[in-house]
Amino acid sequence: MKKRKLAVLFVSILMAAPCVVQAQLLKLNVADTALQKRTLIASPAINNKGPKMFQPKFDAKGNYVYNDTLPNGYFRYLMGFNQKVATAFLKSGKTLKVKAQQKDGKIVLEFSGDGSDACRLLEAFNDGYSYPKYFSLTGDQNEILTNYDHKLAMLDKYHTDFAVMVNKLKEKELIPQIRLMNECEYLRNRLALMRCYDRFKDIDVIADEAFQKLLGNIDLNDPEYESYSLISTFVRGKISSKYDDDPATYGVEFVNIANKYVKNAEIKKSLEMAIVNYVTQRCAGDDIDKFWVPYKAVGDSEIVKAYSYKIEAMKNTKSGTVAPDDEFADKDGKLHRFSDYKGKLLYVDFWATWCGPCKAEIPHLAKLVEHYKDNPNIQFISVSLDSNVDSWKKMITDDAPVWPQFIADKEQNEKISKDWGIAAIPRFIMINADGTINSADALRPSDGSLIPLLDKLLK
Repeated sequence: MKKRKLAVLFVSILMAAPCVVQAQLLKLNVADTALQKRTLIASPAINNKGPKMFQPKFDAKGNYVYNDTLPNGYFRYLMGFNQKVATAFLKSGKTLKVKAQQKDGKIVLEFSGDGSDACRLLEAFNDGYSYPKYFSLTGDQNEILTNYDHKLAMLDKYHTDFAVMVNKLKEKELIPQIRLMNECEYLRNRLALMRCYDRFKDIDVIADEAFQKLLGNIDLNDPEYESYSLISTFVRGKISSKYDDDPATYGVEFVNIANKYVKNAEIKKSLEMAIVNYVTQRCAGDDIDKFWVPYKAVGDSEIVKAYSYKIEAMKNTKSGTVAPDDEFADKDGKLHRFSDYKGKLLYVDFWATWCGPCKAEIPHLAKLVEHYKDNPNIQFISVSLDSNVDSWKKMITDDAPVWPQFIADKEQNEKISKDWGIAAIPRFIMINADGTINSADALRPSDGSLIPLLDKLLK
């Protein structure tokens, strides 16, 4: 369970109702000028206008006043202060005051005015259900399960205490919404802890009666539950652990269970999109039909159509088949092909200058190139899928990588993407010395098992 990115949280805000009335006022005070630069506000979708995110413009005293025209009722705005996210409940004709300051390295918020009681309670949620309280930031399972029973008891107490606090809120109309938030936060954390325990103890989740009972508290047709990934958790919790290492079978089970239990068409489509993406990223072309054939029979027609080209590419790029001899250019415009390197094991990096994960792999790729610099039987190349040639030229000029750099134009890019089924980058492929495909979805340079694999292939 990973911490959500700020931008993703800003999109997950409430939709608006129709009737427009008076203006709303938010008074925000952030005296710290450095923190001002890292402060953002996200508004919900209002009056048929989508959500928007903006940076407040503070005056010399660190004050910012926000006016908006809102329909009746409370609306949930999100405020970001560096890495801290907080809620502002705003209501037409009322004023909420928020003061943000840094104390002992932490950002502390003070709320006053209308909606402040609910805002303070959500701050208590943020603390009580804080990820580091229950889980390891490094993914260390032993650390997660340390004081396991104590963590469960602590979660139970927070859940009970918060339920009492919700019922005492001054903002009565917010009680149902915040009660549901308390329930979802609790279920998400408790189920995740129990799943970690079962995995560590090699217990099949289907045989865990307490886990299965808790799953029953999830409303499978309420989108709010899935905003906490709880409906996905329910479906995964009905799949035997024995399928964990078999993506195709796991995917089939996931779709069957989602179809059995989930009736909300929008939620079901979202679940299907996620599992199709999961399987296609982890399955080889040799195995994909084990998932794709049964999925096509019951799956969403739009998803089937959207992924058909990728499935076809996966089947056409099975290990041992002849590699598509795609074309690309160097910085001088001279054309090159994969076949230029026939006779060597070819490792290809598809990337772009705008892709953060792609750039994160470059230092690891540079180490690989250095590691094998004296081996004439392997070649590394990078092929950019940038549309902006100037950005690509600037980056390779500034960074001066020592291995060959190429770029694919629009037409070449489309052919490469179709040939290899590339829907996302970074993507790495390996082509054998004889021109056949070794892997259409190779290990990343940062993967510690890549060098042992390459050493084995180069023997």
